[in-house]
Amino acid sequence: MKKFSGKIYFILSLIVGSIFCVGVYYGFFSGLDNFINDSFFTAKSRQADILIIGIDNQALQKYGQWPWSREILALALQKMSENPPKALGIDLMLAEDSRVGINDDQKLADTLVKINFPVILVAEGNKVFLQRENKVDFLLKPLAIFQNASQVSLGHANIILDPDKVARLYPTKIYSDEVLGKTEIRSLAYETVKRSGALIKNEDKLKSQERIVYFGPAGSTRAISFTRIFEEGADFWQDKVVFLGVTALDLHDYQITPFSKKQPMFGVEIQANIAASLLGGNSLNVLPKTLNIVLIVLTTLFLAFLFARFKKIILPILFSAGLIILFYFSAMILFDLGFILPLSNLIFAIIFCATVLFIYRFLIVEKEKRQLRNIFSKYVSKEVVSEIMQNPEEIKLGGEEREVTVFFSDIRGFTTISESMSSPKLVSVLNRYFTLMTDEVIKNRGTLDKYIGDAIMAFWGAPLKDENQVDNALNTSLAMIKKLKKLNEELEKEGLPEIKIGIGLFNGKATVGNIGSSERLSYTVMGDTVNTASRLEGLNKEYGTQIIVGESVMKKAKGEYIFKFLGAVKVKGKNEEMNVYTLEV
Repeated sequence: MKKFSGKIYFILSLIVGSIFCVGVYYGFFSGLDNFINDSFFTAKSRQADILIIGIDNQALQKYGQWPWSREILALALQKMSENPPKALGIDLMLAEDSRVGINDDQKLADTLVKINFPVILVAEGNKVFLQRENKVDFLLKPLAIFQNASQVSLGHANIILDPDKVARLYPTKIYSDEVLGKTEIRSLAYETVKRSGALIKNEDKLKSQERIVYFGPAGSTRAISFTRIFEEGADFWQDKVVFLGVTALDLHDYQITPFSKKQPMFGVEIQANIAASLLGGNSLNVLPKTLNIVLIVLTTLFLAFLFARFKKIILPILFSAGLIILFYFSAMILFDLGFILPLSNLIFAIIFCATVLFIYRFLIVEKEKRQLRNIFSKYVSKEVVSEIMQNPEEIKLGGEEREVTVFFSDIRGFTTISESMSSPKLVSVLNRYFTLMTDEVIKNRGTLDKYIGDAIMAFWGAPLKDENQVDNALNTSLAMIKKLKKLNEELEKEGLPEIKIGIGLFNGKATVGNIGSSERLSYTVMGDTVNTASRLEGLNKEYGTQIIVGESVMKKAKGEYIFKFLGAVKVKGKNEEMNVYTLEV
């Protein structure tokens, strides 16, 4: 693979990473983040001293259609005073006059003055239009006569819904600009816990908006029916933080939660969950965007390294999948610890980056395969080319040392032959000769190196390793002699001179690879082994033989061949003598 391709991997990964970093900044895929984080919610142990008193269907059947007479609520407060709770948060809007009459409201107001425990009434903002500031354009408060008692304070029950209508956030306080000045009200859950005298953990760390920590699905918080208040000896609420609100579906005070979209949670239970989180110090904090951005950049760069480093494409793909799994389970663990790691941009960055790098890798590899096929099909057999395509890692585009068997052949008396015929005829005869000889090289898994005038140079053992390279070279040499005999018979009939050749074979170490300039390369073999094979071919003139091989060829031959020892000769360029043999045809 080209050197610059590694740099391109990193450039591509940085581009992809930058895109998803922008996505983090602008909140792309925030809906998917919510969906993922919702799946992390698991049922937790709840605060034992929190109780819900619900105005349920049973209560509606007993006390009639809602809204009830305020006297019923007054009687319930009186009954609870016998065994008072720590504090009571009433999630009922008491902003309108009683339908029964002003005396009915007065009964409740009088009771609020007499009771011996804190009561928090709901004041609700009708619209949160500046989410960061939690500003409302109108604040709906309980009737003034209900606010006169010292035990009474106000808290809001506003919930912020995400675009998918799921309740995940609540404002810790809301405010409105009124004629008499700015009015600020804390949440109903906060005020109820605060007035109960309980310690609010991490109070100083509360933000203007907090994520709701749900301790379980709807119905998880302990609840009793409003009707049970009047049971003889009832004291379920004693020394507890109590929330009173509607739990009848027909009254439509419920929201969808991360636990379930099919089983909504009543508003009063949402307040109970918020109270439980305040008591237990539970919170959910989104990790800084900078951390998410750093993770995306580092992860995409790591993918670039993997794709550039590993030759097998399956490994970076498996690593990519592993990273997704790792981040998912890490986010799950962090969620249990109270931290939210937005996953969607990170996961999509991994998927998209891996896809882009894979496509680039595929295009580069396929291009190189086509180049290799075009180059090597001219030098080696189709079978060898196929092996090269299947095992490209065995091909090194630079030089490398290999054990090879080098072949040289040369036409004897070529000058005389060329002088006996015209140039066109000579070219025709040479083409016929080279075609027959080259076919045998390629058929026997050899690599044609070059034509040198009337000489042929070939080798075995590269570009792919060949365990039978010596036998393939010997078989090629014998086949050439047979083919040449038939060619000479044809030439004789045409009145053309006979062609005689000499062949030299030598096995040993040599440098093999693409040699040349940046503009033009030649896949060739170099070294002493090449020179020796050439010298052995020349010895055929002295011995009157057709095929001469070195001792290394004779010893490594696996097939049944007949070798005849010619003697020890000192080959040109060698200081020491070497044994040479002729291969009987």
